[in-house]
Amino acid sequence: MDYETLKNVLNENQGKNFVRRILNPEAYPVMDLGKGDIATHQMEYSEAGPNKFIVYPRIAYENKELKNYGDDAFDRALKSKDYISFDNEADAEYFSKNYKEYWDKEKKVLPSVGEK
Repeated sequence: MDYETLKNVLNENQGKNFVRRILNPEAYPVMDLGKGDIATHQMEYSEAGPNKFIVYPRIAYENKELKNYGDDAFDRALKSKDYISFDNEADAEYFSKNYKEYWDKEKKVLPSVGEK
């Protein structure tokens, strides 16, 4: 997967809650992790069946706030359908580790802690 493919995947899935937050980070809050660290998604991927890998956020935006689902994130993603499917592990891994490249290439700016 390259950047253009990543961007196309984002555009094809812009109806998903976590993808909207990637495409428009300035419109959503960030989670304060302390010591100057913040989080927005904490994206990960898992195998969800034969030749099916899903990418999903551990941090979800619900009721106008961020919630870290931690170890329950996979189950939450499946129930809410807030994930992107890939047919191979390499693409799922690439997307989960490189989605923030969109912010750099598209010059998106994250809000500060306490904004939004």
